[in-house]
Amino acid sequence: MKNWILVLATLLGACASERHIDTIRIADEGRIIYRSDDRTIAELYETEPGEPVAFAPPTSYWQAIARLNQPDGPILNPESLCYAEPDGTSYCNASNYGLHFLAPANPDFRERSATQLQNCEPRELTTQELQALIGLTNNITEVDRSIVWQYNYDTNVVDFIVRAPFSSSFSQAINIFSLLLANCYTGDDQYLELALNAARAVRVPISRGGFAAQDFYEETPAPEGLLPYTLNGHMLMVLVLYQMYETTDEHIFLERAEAGLNWLIQNIHHYDTGYWTTYMLRPRSSQVYLEVHFEEETEIERITISSRDSEWTVCNDEGCSQTFGSARNGMSFRIGANLPSLRHFTVDDFEPVNVRIVHTGPPPISYSGPARAANLEIFETSRAAEFQIPLSDLRWSNLSEYYMRWHAFLAAELALQTDNQYLTVVAARWNGYIDSYLADDSDERLKGAVRRRVLSDESEPVSEIDDQP
Repeated sequence: MKNWILVLATLLGACASERHIDTIRIADEGRIIYRSDDRTIAELYETEPGEPVAFAPPTSYWQAIARLNQPDGPILNPESLCYAEPDGTSYCNASNYGLHFLAPANPDFRERSATQLQNCEPRELTTQELQALIGLTNNITEVDRSIVWQYNYDTNVVDFIVRAPFSSSFSQAINIFSLLLANCYTGDDQYLELALNAARAVRVPISRGGFAAQDFYEETPAPEGLLPYTLNGHMLMVLVLYQMYETTDEHIFLERAEAGLNWLIQNIHHYDTGYWTTYMLRPRSSQVYLEVHFEEETEIERITISSRDSEWTVCNDEGCSQTFGSARNGMSFRIGANLPSLRHFTVDDFEPVNVRIVHTGPPPISYSGPARAANLEIFETSRAAEFQIPLSDLRWSNLSEYYMRWHAFLAAELALQTDNQYLTVVAARWNGYIDSYLADDSDERLKGAVRRRVLSDESEPVSEIDDQP
């Protein structure tokens, strides 16, 4: 076993310094390449103002996953725990090792709680657990005096691609938790040592191969401005850091857990749309979808959609981004506004999108939402000529009940772990969203409307939403 004093000295040392990230714009291909230490870490696909948004092309991994249930699709290799193509190409998801370890005892993801460690009793490991531990011990990568598990494939994050190899707070937390259980079951300190070295990675910045963005632990690491701020990975990593502290009594883990918790307390309300949670904070793309419905007596002269230094206009003039003719759909205009300023996001900037409709006659009714397949989330936003669309309406949310329950479960677990009453309320509210959703029998495309701020004929225009806790 390694010298524990040396390990502790390393833990108490300064955080690894950031590496400089260079950007290279390839104008004719509509790409911006982000490089660190002579390696491409991300590629952003962009389109010029006035042009429809171009999403990043699907990587080979996502194309393969789409063929999982087909005869020529990839299959899970029971030894490597990677998905293998018939031609030998493999896709190794770094969280598969921990998930494989946890699956026998906990087929339901939401049952993988801190109580497993508290109630853990010595026992023999199952064949599947041993197989998972072989994967955990054989597939580590050393990064700045710590270890990480890396994904070996490129992955899509809406309008940009994260290039392999990369680590993740989600897989790191799942794997550390599995190692803590393995140590508890067997009493073998090699698993605790591995967990300790893995937990040290919480201080390694993204530019150096880690997943830390100061006090935020990112599930899909990306350069500043593209960072998604994914909720799952951060919450789970904070929870596991508390468990690491309770197991090892190393103060550095408590320090990092509390830093992550404080970030969450300050920002968790941004993930709350008032009816559901969002998967991440960064807007799904630079495209804003807007439907403007009007009556025959209404004359609309111009529609302007803007955010910071980006603007999209719809009118009958050649100088506008889009003509009314191209946007017309019956008694409505359907608009996909490209606002490049939405691409680069930080947690210090939650400026909403502004909409202004110049018209005469009865006021139009506006619906808005993120640009996504089938427009599954659009909301009656306003019956006013000028209004704002909050960024929470433009993020990547999940209509999956499972994801919503997972977010609520993690909030409840952190509330129990830290005795934080605010998170207790958050968890209760999010579970209430699920109940409301299940009781909603309206049209799927407009489910968001009945769960959000729908206006009746007698209602006043929508006021600004207070996002503070």
